[in-house]
Amino acid sequence: STQSYMGKILLFAFSRAMTVGTIVVVDPFSSGGGLAPIFLEKGYTCAAVVSSKSIPEMILSSYRPQDFAHTITYEGDLESVLQQLRPLNVQAVCAGSELGVELSDALSAALNLRTNGTQSSEPRRNKYLMQERLRSAGLRAIRQLQSSDLEETISWAHKWNYPVVIKPLKSAGTDGVTLCETDEDIKTSFAGLVGKYNILGEYNDAVLAQEFLEGIEYVIDTVSMDGQHHIATIWQYEKNRTNGAAFVYYSMGILPREGEIQQALAAYTFKVLDALDIKHGPGHSEVIMTKDGPCLVETGARMHGSSGPALAALALGGIAQCQLTADVYTGGALFRQHYGKPYEIKLHILEVFFISQIEGTLIAPLDSPKIRELDSFVSWHSSLQPGDTVSKTVDLFSCPGLITLAHQDVNVLDADYKTIREVEATELYTVVAALTQKRQRLSSMSRSNGIIDELEAELPVVVAPRKMSLEKLEPSKWIAVVDPLSSGHALAPIFLSKGLGCICVMSSRNPPDMMMASYRPQDFKHVIQHEGDVNATLDKLRELNPVAVVAGCEMGVELADALGFGLGVRSNGIEGSEARRNKYEMQEKLRSAGLRAVRQLQSRDLSETLAWCEKWGYPVVVKPNKSAGTDGVTLCETPEDVTTSFHQLVDKHNRLGELNDSVLVQEFLEGIEHVIDTVSM
Repeated sequence: STQSYMGKILLFAFSRAMTVGTIVVVDPFSSGGGLAPIFLEKGYTCAAVVSSKSIPEMILSSYRPQDFAHTITYEGDLESVLQQLRPLNVQAVCAGSELGVELSDALSAALNLRTNGTQSSEPRRNKYLMQERLRSAGLRAIRQLQSSDLEETISWAHKWNYPVVIKPLKSAGTDGVTLCETDEDIKTSFAGLVGKYNILGEYNDAVLAQEFLEGIEYVIDTVSMDGQHHIATIWQYEKNRTNGAAFVYYSMGILPREGEIQQALAAYTFKVLDALDIKHGPGHSEVIMTKDGPCLVETGARMHGSSGPALAALALGGIAQCQLTADVYTGGALFRQHYGKPYEIKLHILEVFFISQIEGTLIAPLDSPKIRELDSFVSWHSSLQPGDTVSKTVDLFSCPGLITLAHQDVNVLDADYKTIREVEATELYTVVAALTQKRQRLSSMSRSNGIIDELEAELPVVVAPRKMSLEKLEPSKWIAVVDPLSSGHALAPIFLSKGLGCICVMSSRNPPDMMMASYRPQDFKHVIQHEGDVNATLDKLRELNPVAVVAGCEMGVELADALGFGLGVRSNGIEGSEARRNKYEMQEKLRSAGLRAVRQLQSRDLSETLAWCEKWGYPVVVKPNKSAGTDGVTLCETPEDVTTSFHQLVDKHNRLGELNDSVLVQEFLEGIEHVIDTVSM
């Protein structure tokens, strides 16, 4: 029968979801945060293993805890982590970022899963051992010295001649990488590294001194499976000497797969991967094309960091390093389909790194209509807000922001890139110059006697490049987001990038933890707690005079309607609010409009519910009147099923924290379900 057939389908889907297993992502930070959503979409559960208790805050900010059913912190005891993982039916372990490479190797090997093994783990992270491994394999490698002795390092530089590069043995990006042209440069770099912690929180007990490679730098992003290597993307970097630093990123773009240089880079990189025993998963190799041919700077056994994989997916039509990496750990069908085939650029991409030549306190949003109106403009990424400190750009970690450009015509990208640099040089940064020592001393004193005001008159405020009053630290326009949770957390960054201020309005004091995991408090200058009195909340909002009120998630729909209506801003009004959330009222609204609607009953009486089911026949669907997703939604084929579902719902709280005072019983609709996402104005 149809009923039993549907039951079998549902049982199969349920059992598959229960048995498909767990994927472990070690340190799912930076671009590695993009792996878990793909695994979840494939039906896997995800577990995060964090390799240290002291992950730097700037790295942790990219963590998405809502994607992980389990989070385990490694505290030096591998067996303890393995004991926690073994009951989870782990199917694969992969590194989410540079920090997680060695621990990922150890866990995957111990669990007898797809692994690169532990024999070459250290050369995959230690840059000195990495180059020595290449040298022993007969590949072009950098001349180098690893040392914790300053005099030995200077003597080595004299032997091979300046300039030389000094860098940490580990770390990522351009952290601590310095071009040294004199003994004094080496002394300065040495003092800044040895005995200090790198940007990843790792201790530098020595430095790595290397020859300076002249030539254009390329990045070759790869994905490997069973020792077979595939080129996911080839990038060309533009780096320049800026603010006393030699390796400042200016831009990066994707090259076509085919070409003489690309072929040479691919052949060399495949040999590098073999030498480092990278047989499975992603690789991120920085290679300089010297007059002697390609030479490795370093390889990471992880994905391209930051926004690289997302940009590549945009440029290549959706299949890039992140998607192929996830596929390798879940069967490899997509990898086998693409293996050996050149990628095709469908959209030319250029990522532009902002370069600050000044420093001080930002007193206006980092924004420009001229840039946003460019033909190729896609997105603007910057975490800086008015009141934040702007530093001179010397590496990736002091970069004030990024612009993404995309266009089918590469000439448009080139022209827009020039415009960005012109705007940046003349009008982008509005800062108060850094405080002098005298002003810093004054700032710690009390202003009550007026002495400081008198003394500060001697210290004029310097504003560059355009003048603006300090009174304009606050945005001129505000937008209120009601319950900025779930996907709604993505709204505020967009508003902020447009120079708008954001207000968070929470509709309840007790949102579920699973919802709060997505909340980004750093995006909101003001937070208002709704206590049930709409007028009181309106009074608080009127002080800020928001120009719009939007709902961030299902919980916030009714309150957003009421607040928008009360403020007289763009609103769906309050007349239909109940029908927009209450599923029973929603269907009756459709029925009164003459539209096809579901047959249904709303009731808190079990006998009435069972009688309705007998009248219309099984199967039926029993669900809460409110809530979201499939929370509490049950397909019932017998009176016993209805009774069980009824008792599980009535007078219980749904996952949004709302009380179910009744159930909604509806006819079972047969057919394919579609979701239509809309935007109206």
